[in-house]
Amino acid sequence: KLMDLFRSSSCYRLCHATDDDAGTESVDVFEEGSMISRTSTKKFTEVENRGAQSLEDVLLRATRAKSVAAAWSDTHLPECRKFWSNSQGRAADYDLSEDASDIDAFISHCWSPPENWMIVMGPDVNYAVVKSAAVATMAKDIALARNDLQSWGQLLLWIDKACIPQDNDMLKLACINLIENFIRRSDNVCVILTWTYMERLWCVYEWACVLKDKAPERCFLQIESFMHERTLPLYLDCIRNFSIKRAECFLESDREILTNKIDSTYVSHEAFETLVKATAVALIARSMAFRGGRSRSLHNTFFTPWVDLALELGFGELAAALQTCSASEWRRAAAVGSPSKHSGALMNATASDVGQKVAPVQGVSAKDYHGHINHWFNSSVSPLLGKIRLEALIT
Repeated sequence: KLMDLFRSSSCYRLCHATDDDAGTESVDVFEEGSMISRTSTKKFTEVENRGAQSLEDVLLRATRAKSVAAAWSDTHLPECRKFWSNSQGRAADYDLSEDASDIDAFISHCWSPPENWMIVMGPDVNYAVVKSAAVATMAKDIALARNDLQSWGQLLLWIDKACIPQDNDMLKLACINLIENFIRRSDNVCVILTWTYMERLWCVYEWACVLKDKAPERCFLQIESFMHERTLPLYLDCIRNFSIKRAECFLESDREILTNKIDSTYVSHEAFETLVKATAVALIARSMAFRGGRSRSLHNTFFTPWVDLALELGFGELAAALQTCSASEWRRAAAVGSPSKHSGALMNATASDVGQKVAPVQGVSAKDYHGHINHWFNSSVSPLLGKIRLEALIT
C-alpha cells in the first residue's frame, strides 16, 4: 500500500511544485484563515469514529466550481486568482470544500507554471488567472452538456488544495493515498495541460490512474488558453519525447514509489508510455478540432500536426481516425439563425483571438458544435484508444 511507502505527507504538494513554486505568487501561511480549521478537526473526529464506514467515504470532499473558477470578466476572479497562486494550502482552503458522495470532475494540474512561461506567454499573462478561467470553461462545458449552463458554478470539483486538509498530517496522508479512489468516484477528469505537465512524475501518476479507470470520452484537456503558434512545438516535443525516466520528482526517493505503482497496473513502462502518447495525441487533437473548425488555416496550423505526430509515433489507425474529423462541416451544421434558439449558449462566428476568416454564419450553437465533435471522437477515436489500453493494462 502507498500508506506504507510515503515518507512525508508533504511529498504530494512538493512533487507537483518546484522548489519555491517559481512564477507563482507567495502566500503568507500565517495570514488570516491559516489557523487550525474547525472543519478538519471535525473531520478527524469523524475518521476516528467512522465505525464500518470506509475511510474513502469519510474523506471524499469537493468544492463548488464558483469557489475556485471564474471567467475573465467575473467579479470574483481576484479571489480565485489568490487560490491558484500558490500550492501552499491554508486551513481556510479546506473550508471551501464539503462532504460529497460523488464528484463531477477531478482536476489534475501542476501548481507551478513552466519555467519559460513569461518568455512564451508574455509577462502580462498570469498563470493563476488562466487556470481559474480554464476550470470555469470546463465546468460550463459539463453544465452545457447537461442542458443546464446556469448551474456550472454548483458543480462539485476535486482539487487537492481544497479537498485535502492542510493542517492535519494524518488526514493529509490518508487523502493522498486515496487519490486513485477519488478519481474513480469522479464522473469526469479535467487536466490543465501545460507543455511541462508530463515532466512531473506526480502528474504522470495521476494520468496513469485516469487511463486505468476512465474512458477517454470522460477525460478533457484544458489547453485552449495555452496553445498558440509559439507553444505548439513545445507541446509536440512534450508528447513525442515523453518517458517515465524523463519525468521529474521533487523528492527523487519517491520515484520508486510512483514507478512501482505504475508497474503494478501496466504490463511495462513501454506499454504505459505508448498509451500515454496515443491518448495525449487524441485528446489534444479533439481540443484543437474545435478551433480548427473555424477556418482551414486554423485546422492546418493546430489540428493537422497531431495527425502527423500520430503517424510519426506509429499510430497509423489513430491518424486515419483523426483525419475523418470534419469540424468545419459540423460547425456549419451547428449554425443558428437566432441567438435565442439555444438559450444564449452561442459562440459568435468571429475570428476570436487569432484573427482568422471564418465561415459566414450568424452564430454557432456551442452545444450542437460540441455534440458533433464529441460524437465523432467517441465513435471513431475512443475505441482505438480502448484497444491500446487493453494491451497496456495488466489483466
